[in-house]
Amino acid sequence: MPHESGSRSWWESWTWHFARELEAATATVLHSGRWSLHPLRVVPEERAQLNSPPGNGPGYPPASPYALETALRFDPFWVERWSWSSSDAQLWPEAKMGAVLALREPSRPDASRVKAWRKHVRDGTLPPALLLYMELPEKWLVVDGHDRIHAALLEGAMPPLLGLWPVITHPTRFEHDNPRSGGTSPGAITRAWPIQKSDWQASVLRSHPRRPDGVTAEDWEGFVGDWAWARGN
Repeated sequence: MPHESGSRSWWESWTWHFARELEAATATVLHSGRWSLHPLRVVPEERAQLNSPPGNGPGYPPASPYALETALRFDPFWVERWSWSSSDAQLWPEAKMGAVLALREPSRPDASRVKAWRKHVRDGTLPPALLLYMELPEKWLVVDGHDRIHAALLEGAMPPLLGLWPVITHPTRFEHDNPRSGGTSPGAITRAWPIQKSDWQASVLRSHPRRPDGVTAEDWEGFVGDWAWARGN
């Protein structure tokens, strides 16, 4: 980009670049509606927010990302305990908003792409990585930029990040709103990508024909069985 790295013009150029790429992609994460694509600031883990209480729900801005090191750990399947109770958060330290999750295994530190991006980090020319916010688990997914994040962390630097999330642009009342609040402020909302039960189960079982080690039968059944679908989730 023909602008000074980190400048307002630099961020605008990269924002338009990613917007065009997302619109042109055949398998895009976008659906109809309004979206926000905005620079993100990483917060220290001790400043990460605890999971929001049930009253928050859709319509609230996404949590700031924290602990980018988690983007270098890829677990195909895991069980994460979380709760809206602050006392539970002491037992389950991962019960916070804003964790960053990878969609693939990290590249080796000596991989050619990682080495090339490390030079960009040192030169101050590293492009931003793109993160997508998932409101239900209150976490960020790395959509583009796994190697750029890896390279920056290896250099002891913080990579530039762009966050993507769907938004509400006018006050809206949800059924769980406080009736005295007069509605909600503009913020994030998640819209579902419809999927049939049989397609979901087949997709999971292709990757994991058997229950993964360390996962209880109850947790596995809750993830891939009929229980969640019977509840309409």
